Amino acid sequence: MSRAVAALATAEERANTYPTTGGNAFSDTAVALARAILAGDAAAAFGLADEIHESAQGSIDGLTMLGRKLYALNQRAIIARYGDRPDDDFQAIPEFTYDSAWAESADEGDWSFKEDECPKISALSCLLYQCSEGDVPNDPLYQRIQARLAVLNAEWKAGAAERAKTAATRAAERKAKERVKLLAENTHLVTKEAKPDWSSCRRAAENIRRELKRKFPGVKFSVTSDSFAGGNSIDVKWTDGPTERDVKAIAYRHSAGSFDGSTDSYNYAENVFGELFGQSKYVNCSREWTLEGVRKAYAKAHPGTQEVIDEGWYNRDYSNQDERSRIHWIRDAWNNCSL
Repeated sequence: MSRAVAALATAEERANTYPTTGGNAFSDTAVALARAILAGDAAAAFGLADEIHESAQGSIDGLTMLGRKLYALNQRAIIARYGDRPDDDFQAIPEFTYDSAWAESADEGDWSFKEDECPKISALSCLLYQCSEGDVPNDPLYQRIQARLAVLNAEWKAGAAERAKTAATRAAERKAKERVKLLAENTHLVTKEAKPDWSSCRRAAENIRRELKRKFPGVKFSVTSDSFAGGNSIDVKWTDGPTERDVKAIAYRHSAGSFDGSTDSYNYAENVFGELFGQSKYVNCSREWTLEGVRKAYAKAHPGTQEVIDEGWYNRDYSNQDERSRIHWIRDAWNNCSL
């Protein structure tokens, strides 16, 4: 969520959460206002201020006047929605002065708009929404912002095809650069060009073996692959040794996507690494334990403590709080300690 959207939270949300740092219903509106008008485009900010308020004349004072007028619109909308409470600081308008520092901060990564979303349109739409109560939509200022928004929407739609073309070109360029980088960094792995007759799943399994051997010398891994009607899978198994987290960091790079239980469907994801070095629909990692390994892991996680761990440590009476806690700490040590 962008700062503009976050700051322009609904009046109802503000009513339920005040007093805030600002102490009134408009505590965040100043920042949101600057971003809604500006949206990373200083020229557009002054242009919009001039268009909405003729006396602005491309000045900081013009943006300040515009901001105060928009605060007044916001106040009228809140009063229309919740009733007039003149003695309540919640409805008091702060003394707003536009700060040019907001212009510099608008492009600092706080926006989280999607590539196909226009920041100015989204921010101004939010601004209008917050002023849409009572007779405020009939106000000339509201209608002029609405008209400006209609123009922005039309311009945005007209440029859709060109933006899509540009986005596709940039994506292809990013992908090409990533391929070059990955090939240079992973000369020890098998590529499709090196083994054109191998399936992607087989290539992935071989490369997982190579990566694990390189990363964890001395540990014996079993890496097997299988194909079936619904796709393919790779199973990685080992005893003691590194944690599942460490092995998954290597093996899951070869995953083609993930299964979504809420929709009972598989979602494929773009994976340049997998395209180059092989990928599988399902990648499973399973770490087996030995009693000696569990004891070592516990001693490593809890040095200086004494704990008797026998063969049946994992199958105790879970109805007993002490036993349940004991099993938890042993499992935690095992899951987080490499041997």
